[in-house]
Amino acid sequence: IENFGGSGPFRGSAAADQTLALSQDIEIGGKRAGRRAIAAAERTRAEIGREAALASLRIETAAAYRRAQLARARAELAPQQLRLAEQFDATVRARVESGKAARLEALGAVAARSSAQALAQRAQRSQRSAWLELASLVGLPVEDERELDTAIALPRTLPPPEDLERYASESPARRLELAGVEVMRGEARLAAAERVPDPSLFAGFRRFEESGDSAWVAGFSLPRPVFVTRRNARAAADARVRAENAAASESRRAMLSELASSYESLQVAIADVALLEEQVVPAAEEAYALVSEGYRAGKLSYFDVINASRTLAESQLQGLDAIEEGLD
Repeated sequence: IENFGGSGPFRGSAAADQTLALSQDIEIGGKRAGRRAIAAAERTRAEIGREAALASLRIETAAAYRRAQLARARAELAPQQLRLAEQFDATVRARVESGKAARLEALGAVAARSSAQALAQRAQRSQRSAWLELASLVGLPVEDERELDTAIALPRTLPPPEDLERYASESPARRLELAGVEVMRGEARLAAAERVPDPSLFAGFRRFEESGDSAWVAGFSLPRPVFVTRRNARAAADARVRAENAAASESRRAMLSELASSYESLQVAIADVALLEEQVVPAAEEAYALVSEGYRAGKLSYFDVINASRTLAESQLQGLDAIEEGLD
């Protein structure tokens, strides 16, 4: 409506001219394509984020399962050590009763047996705690404790070290970071495109009240920003891209460093487990058997048996500890 609310003949709205028009902004500079690119990048980031969350859950579940396996393996090893302590206690009592050993040795054997019993009970509690953690994580009834495979083994061979960078690049965490960088780049491109003003077209129909005539109207406008140039928005978007790139680079460096450290730890663990399984534990078992026989025959002392028993127990636990360090 034009020419109304004035003075003289234009008082009120009786002499007002009426125009009905439609206008349309025409986006140029890649704004629409930029928004579509950002939407696609965000969709990709969301999909990778879901994949990363699932991968993290799988890793957490596998770690909980390994802890439950190791706890069960230790719980199965503890009764073996308790049985050795009980056998040694019986041997000492027999020697004491026959007058071949001092009563002090019997007291030491009882203490060793009690210590083995306490360790066995502690191993049972640790096994139960590890099972509760696993059950709560995967949604199993905590009272329905399952039989877990205790045959835990480390890989005998490892991929070449040069493959670590490829593993890091293909990991969901790394891909999620790169997807975030791509979103920031899209926002920077859109900020640059928004500095280009959009022209506007309009067309309509006008009725002249004074003569009763009517006519079509059309026009074209091109804004020229003077005070609002969006330079700061573009600079801020570019700064966010640089910051995201720097964070992604630092994260990649940290990931490669962690992979290299884990790779080296796994190599050491594999060598340790092989040495313990092939040499140390069999030698400790044989030594304990020989020392026990020598003690029963009165050729070796009580302390020789204690040391052999301790060495055997430590070598068996070291194997599990090495596996745990390698899988950590």
